[in-house]
Amino acid sequence: EDALDAYERKQRDAPNNVEFTLGRMRCLRALGEWERLGALADSVWRSAAPDATRRAVAPLATAAAWNLGQWGRMDEYLM
Repeated sequence: EDALDAYERKQRDAPNNVEFTLGRMRCLRALGEWERLGALADSVWRSAAPDATRRAVAPLATAAAWNLGQWGRMDEYLM
């Protein structure tokens, strides 16, 4: 939770920093915050071009979809 708070503070100062977003996503996965992770992953996925950002987000998004039983989303995230 402390790491998540730190990433969220940093993200407020640099909202477009992908590394801070990925850090938040990793923290949410570790905390089992599947709904928050799923919402964040979906938002990042929709705004990212199919490049390195999507490749980095895919395993985190897939984990959230799996734990939320969103099987259709998993197809989208699996590249």
